[in-house]
Parts: sequence; structure tokens; C-alpha cells
Amino acid sequence: MTPYDYAAILFYFAFVVGVGFVFRKLNRDSKDYFAGGFRVTWWLLGASAFASNFSAWIFTGGAHMAYTFGTVIFVITVTDILGYVLGLAWFGPKMRQMRVVTAMLAVRKRFGAASEQIYSWLIMLGSMVTATVWLIAVSVALASVFQIPQLATILLSGATVCIMSLYGGRWAVVASDFIQLIMVISVSLAVFFLTAHRMGGL
Repeated sequence: MTPYDYAAILFYFAFVVGVGFVFRKLNRDSKDYFAGGFRVTWWLLGASAFASNFSAWIFTGGAHMAYTFGTVIFVITVTDILGYVLGLAWFGPKMRQMRVVTAMLAVRKRFGAASEQIYSWLIMLGSMVTATVWLIAVSVALASVFQIPQLATILLSGATVCIMSLYGGRWAVVASDFIQLIMVISVSLAVFFLTAHRMGGL
């Protein structure tokens, strides 16, 4: 690792935090903060939903699963996409008709305050477990490739995401997801073509 490598990593973290502060100006009320004022375009939301399913696990554990079991990871990905499509077709119109800002408000309107509280706490606990797995996967990948301590990676990554989403709200989240998706696709294509060229496929 050269100083330029560390500078690039720190710049990326600073850039993500900066996204939160830039989009903070768009948050005038809770509707803007949680739902982007219902002005976020479909392609940006789609890119955000797609990118939010990516993590370091895809390129570590997922790659190992694909190499070991073949089509299993493909089936998992396809069913994930199918779940999004069915969820959009079923819940999208209903959420639109209810004109609620968050899914929790829809649960409250339909099933009452007690159901909202139970569901909110369950989602929060599940999200904490998911976030823990993602942060550990990121720390393992960076520690092995860049020789960065795992604890420092977890703390820096967690703090960066929290600050960005806390200040920027929905707009900052979808914008950063879109930027990360472009980076993931670009790097993945570059590695694919480089590997295929070295193997004589291209």
C-alpha cells in the first residue's frame, strides 16, 4: 500500500460523508427525509435497491459459493430479483394509495400501533444483524487486501454510513448507492475483461 492508495480510500469515505451534507438542503420535512419528497425517479430507486443488495460478501463468500456449488448463487440472485418484482407489483400500488411516508406508517394504519411497534423493533434487530455481517465482510476483505485493521474498518465504515444517512436522508442514500453501483459495475467489467483476456477468451 502506497500513500496514494490510502489517500484514495480516505477520499472515498470523505466523499460519501460529503454526499450527506450536500443533500441535507433538500430535507425540509419528514416526507423529504424519509421518502425524498416522493420525487425520486424510478431508475434511481431501482439502482439504489439493486446496489443496497451488494456487499463485500458478493465478491468473497458469494464468489466461493459460485465456484463451489455452481448455479446455486444464480438461483439465489434470480429469486431475489423475483421477490423485488412481486413486492413492487403487490405492495407498490397499495403504498401509493395510502400516501404514507414509511412502511411503518402503513402497518400502523392497517394493523394498529402495537403491530407497528413490534414490527419496527423486529426490523431494527434484523437490520443490526445484517449490518454486522456486512461490516465484518468489508473488514475481512480490506484487512486481507490492504492490510487495514478490521476494527478500524468497521468503525470508519459504520460511522461514514451513519453520518451520511443521518444528514442527507433518502436523497443521500439513493445518490450514494447509485455512485457505488457505477463503481461496482465498472470494476467488475474491468476485472472480467482482463481475466477473459488473460485466459485467451477475448
